[in-house]
Amino acid sequence: MNKYLIALILSIAYPICLSSQNIYGTVIGENHTKLSLATVALLEKRDSIFISGVVSNDDGSFSFKTNPSNRLIKVSCVGYKTRVIPAADSMTVLLQTSERTIKEVTVTATRPTFKMKQGMFVSTIQGTVFSKLGKVTDVLHQLPMMSSDGISVLGRGTPLIYINNKLMRNSSELQRISSDMIKDIKIDMNPGAKYSSNVRAVIFITTVKPLGDGFGGDMTFQESVSSCWNTYGEMNLNYRKKNLDVFISTALSDFNNLHSQRKDVYNFKYNNKDIYANYEGDGYQSSKNGYFSLGFNEQVTSKQSIGATYTFSRVFSNNMTQTYHNQMIMDSGTSEFDTSNHNFTQNGSHTMSVYYENKFNDKLSLNVDGTYAHYNNYNKQTVNTTDTDNSSTLIPASRSNSDMAAIKSIFTSPIALGKLEYGFETTYTRYRQKYNVENNDYNGELKNSDNESRQTAANLFVNYSREFGKLYTQMGVKYEYTNYDYDSNGKRIDESCRTYNYILPSLTVSYNIKKVSLALSYNIYTSSPSYSQLDDGLQYISDFRYYRGNSQLKPTYNHDISLIASYRDFQLTCDYTYLKNAIITWFDVMESTPAVLSTDKNFSYSNIYSTISYSPTLFRIWKPSWNIQMYKQWLTYDGLSYNHPSYMIEWKNLITLPKDWKIIVNANGHLRGNADTYMARPSMRVNMAVQKNMNNWRMKFGVSNAFNSKEKGYSQYVNAYTSHYVNNYNPTFYLAFTYSFNPAQSKYKGKSAGQSEINRL
Repeated sequence: MNKYLIALILSIAYPICLSSQNIYGTVIGENHTKLSLATVALLEKRDSIFISGVVSNDDGSFSFKTNPSNRLIKVSCVGYKTRVIPAADSMTVLLQTSERTIKEVTVTATRPTFKMKQGMFVSTIQGTVFSKLGKVTDVLHQLPMMSSDGISVLGRGTPLIYINNKLMRNSSELQRISSDMIKDIKIDMNPGAKYSSNVRAVIFITTVKPLGDGFGGDMTFQESVSSCWNTYGEMNLNYRKKNLDVFISTALSDFNNLHSQRKDVYNFKYNNKDIYANYEGDGYQSSKNGYFSLGFNEQVTSKQSIGATYTFSRVFSNNMTQTYHNQMIMDSGTSEFDTSNHNFTQNGSHTMSVYYENKFNDKLSLNVDGTYAHYNNYNKQTVNTTDTDNSSTLIPASRSNSDMAAIKSIFTSPIALGKLEYGFETTYTRYRQKYNVENNDYNGELKNSDNESRQTAANLFVNYSREFGKLYTQMGVKYEYTNYDYDSNGKRIDESCRTYNYILPSLTVSYNIKKVSLALSYNIYTSSPSYSQLDDGLQYISDFRYYRGNSQLKPTYNHDISLIASYRDFQLTCDYTYLKNAIITWFDVMESTPAVLSTDKNFSYSNIYSTISYSPTLFRIWKPSWNIQMYKQWLTYDGLSYNHPSYMIEWKNLITLPKDWKIIVNANGHLRGNADTYMARPSMRVNMAVQKNMNNWRMKFGVSNAFNSKEKGYSQYVNAYTSHYVNNYNPTFYLAFTYSFNPAQSKYKGKSAGQSEINRL
């Protein structure tokens, strides 16, 4: 098998390319000065339909990877007359100075927030109300098809994010980009074969040309208060000189405190006796964490570039103290006792990425990325239990560390009037977890364990895309090879060791009919359990609940059919997915102690997800967005049905006022419905903020969870019933100041490797 895999990898490195033509040009003024930031549009010659657009570089250059025949080039620039000329292989566009003097221009945009192109949602940010929101994260939260809480694509979950074709490694990278530096944002909800199988959405953020050489950056300071005070500080610096780009980011969250109230209920049968158990109490959390990132990019020649990034993150201390009153009602009577649980966590990570890019010629480019990541985590609990007669102490501790190394190569070449992408990715991962009880007098259910997972994986992929007028097609295939080994207490567990071989095809077809855009796709992809889910060790959660991983969990094999449609301000998505060996949560009863045991199991079922979004512009100042979502699964396990549909609604509001004031009000909520084996109860969350921009300064005052929405839900199993209630004592009020100077974006072009493995650690 290894010889076969090596032969495939070597053979794919020798491209066979067919000739194609590109468009290269330069925009100049009447005095032959090279004009940057000119808008260059590619049009169909027969009907002037817009195909694509770019902004000219510092030297006035622009390019399109397409045949110039039957194409027009439209060039416009502030202060110059617009020109439309036939496209050619090589061209120089001379713009004449406009005779009119523009004193003041007010632009009112009524175009749709999104348009569909090549099966992706594309939103132009530059020149719109979104460009004044502050950071990239602020923009993403307000876009339709995006959640207003966190960075999540509706129906697709957490996406991969590329910034100028470089994979984002740390969310801090988003903080380095101001909204007025964004050219456009693309959301790909049907990624091709070149991405990891578990990638369900990809966001591409393209920035406008930076201001030039020099030193720049931004600093943010934020204070917030709910039941406790919290402090956050962040600094991003960038230095650019000719072809060298160096960037540094650091942040520190100090006095990150939280006060919460929780109630859990467990109803189960133990030794043929009905038991009703519950605990209720308060929790206080205090943590200190931070990160540091350093990187560089060097444009060695006009065709070659190299770069590297290093990121260190650390939770210096995370202390949580929970005090609960426990009650257990049995046939023989009621017992009550108090528990004090002090949980201490400390973890850190080191991530190093390097890349090399070479554009050999117009027909072939290569991007090679290497990544090494190391993670470590330490957690220790001190549980003191007291009742009327006696007291006891339990001290469980866990340590985990992991290492991951990956390399990924992508070749890109034009072929048959389309684009061919092919390459390979290989990873090696080692994950080790130790669990032990530190008090010597303990003789309960918990046992010391030292387990280790090792995985070697490789995949080969080919992806081809091409436009046929209004029709766009993308097709690809991926071969995945995985070898997994598992040791428990130094002994190999044969039944948990396995090898997988998958062939994963993908196909996307999109078509534009006047103002209607449609995209239909079919994908087969896999999703793997996290390494912590694969650890068989028993872990303490509470006096009434324990957790055990499952080393025999299989990857989920997914068949997905997706339909995406867009018309003016309306967007629609509909997904049907069959999940073979899906991972579901299951509760059962412990054998020798009155408590429930949660674990993960494989089970196949199907689901459907749909969303409709409407995002108009009203009264020139109001940009609302309504999202209505529906999720329905067909899951029946051990005779129990978990098929209640879930409905969610999200209402976003962005109001622009004079003098650069903005009001943001976002609300989202959901009705009762199943997700996996969990039944979520109805809830609603509202976030509000007022923002003021002042030259290089930005001030933002807001409140999160204004009406103190609480987390509530329950699960019904064959042998147990569980429910929980969490109150985090919101709302949270915050005040943030950001200062920016001489902004300049990084030129880093690495794609990064092994991202799917890092997400499992």
